[in-house]
Amino acid sequence: KWAKKCVSDFGSQFLCVKLMSPHPDWGGRSTNDAIIFLKSLLQEVRVPLVIIGCGDIEIDNELMAKASQAAKNEKCILGIASQNNYKTLTASCLADGHSIIATSPVDVNIAKQVNILISDMGLDPKRIVMDPTTASLGYGMEYVYSIMERARLSALAGDKMLSMPFILFIGQEVWRVKEAKDSAPLGIKWEIATAAAMLQSGSDMLVMKHPKAAQAIVKYIDMMMNPAPPIE
Repeated sequence: KWAKKCVSDFGSQFLCVKLMSPHPDWGGRSTNDAIIFLKSLLQEVRVPLVIIGCGDIEIDNELMAKASQAAKNEKCILGIASQNNYKTLTASCLADGHSIIATSPVDVNIAKQVNILISDMGLDPKRIVMDPTTASLGYGMEYVYSIMERARLSALAGDKMLSMPFILFIGQEVWRVKEAKDSAPLGIKWEIATAAAMLQSGSDMLVMKHPKAAQAIVKYIDMMMNPAPPIE
């Protein structure tokens, strides 16, 4: 119901679903339960999906392989692949027609290396989305911004292994900081400010958490893409 509401009421252009329930800290349910939910979501909501594992590497190796098969040919984006754990997920994406999220710990060189490793397995670089790791306003955002700028400038200079789109998980970063926890209205503003800054640094996909913040950013993007004519 929440997924449908995000699309119908809040205008989400894609949805990010994190299959958390198999994680020991979030219920420890079977991976099959998560896949049953995912299949129903694929039937009920007709927007592109970003599908993320629970965060436990061992569980995710099984979970994401099943998720990939369940969403075969739906052209989802699966995540998250790191330098030390990319082979299984890349193989699933190759087999089932998905794209992949490649993550790196705020490091341009590692980001490039992960992209190379994944493409060396045969996945088209056009099907790689980069997660350079983000941070919230006031909690290291400036450093993240500078790393993203470096990657974008390298891409503009011709580095194809750094020219992939960026996906940033803005919501999860913002809503765990003190300011957002203490005040929901301030948290909304915090999420908007963080997302707007990250757009300026070259991000392409933003995973937001609060509907009001997401709607404000959509308006901001429209304004940036369609600026008002100058006043004569």
